[in-house]
Amino acid sequence: MLRSRLKKVLTYGISVLVVLFASTEVISAINVEIEAGPLTGRAPLEVTFKAKVSGDKAKSFYWDFGDEIDKEPCEDEECIHEFKKYGTYTVTLTVTDEAGNKVVKTVQIKDIQKRPGCPY
Repeated sequence: MLRSRLKKVLTYGISVLVVLFASTEVISAINVEIEAGPLTGRAPLEVTFKAKVSGDKAKSFYWDFGDEIDKEPCEDEECIHEFKKYGTYTVTLTVTDEAGNKVVKTVQIKDIQKRPGCPY
């Protein structure tokens, strides 16, 4: 009788384990790439950014341009940003899908040069 009860408990425990494990197997399949251009030039440099998303549906976009000029980031799929000072910048895009999963991608805007006679 003890063996029979133990067998039921083990079987029930394994069934619950399989169900719990199966429920955690749902993974978001969102792929994100950044199209940007131009990637270099003279300041002030206006760059167009576009998120290319495939797979699951994107719910939100958040662009951080890395220059601390704009206090309000762009939250659209496509953005235009002007880099006003020379330097190299890392632009970060965070895309969130409907399940709350996030994908983060970066692109560098390199070697923005000063215009002759420009103090910044």
